[in-house]
Amino acid sequence: RRATQTFDSLPEDAREALDELLPMLVSVDIAGEQNVVRRRAPLVDLNTTPARRMLTERLIQTRFLTTDEDKQNGAAIVTFAHEALLRCWDRITLWIDNNRDLLRMRARVDHFQAMWNESGRDPSRLLPAGLPVNEGRRLLEATNQVLDENARQFVRSSLAHYEEGQRRIARNRRLAFIALSVLTLLATASGIIAWHMKGAAEKERAVAKEESAKRGR
Repeated sequence: RRATQTFDSLPEDAREALDELLPMLVSVDIAGEQNVVRRRAPLVDLNTTPARRMLTERLIQTRFLTTDEDKQNGAAIVTFAHEALLRCWDRITLWIDNNRDLLRMRARVDHFQAMWNESGRDPSRLLPAGLPVNEGRRLLEATNQVLDENARQFVRSSLAHYEEGQRRIARNRRLAFIALSVLTLLATASGIIAWHMKGAAEKERAVAKEESAKRGR
């Protein structure tokens, strides 16, 4: 109730910015029962517009959002103070219900992206062919955008890697078809040559036999 009151006191553009912040602050736990969970986001990403900044600052002031420091780079990190907010604030629960499938797909993309980063960005650890790369494409094309710029770049790299692999497979198939066609032509030509040589040899034997018969008379 207090969250709703705080939210309703904001200007309209700040209230509308909530839908832009939620993708950065909400995720799905794909390892467990796929419950909705809090997600940490860099403060700088939440403050990219005046409306976003106003909403973020108000939610921090009223302690609905908390800030921390990224231990790797010292940047300010923001997350919801309590996961109960994700289940009790009607505005958030409605957004989650409308975007649950996208959140599940994004969580799986996050999982693959983390493994890719841990591998030193090995191209073989990009999104695998099949469902993962198809889900990545769907997320890029989704009207409700839940990917941040780093995730979008990861998906784009995955799609480029996948498409290059498909082109390589198609190219290898064409080369294999050409090679098979050449071998077939060579085999056919060899058969024709052998047939002609056999016919010529039989003709020579017939002539030799006829000449031998004449000499015998």
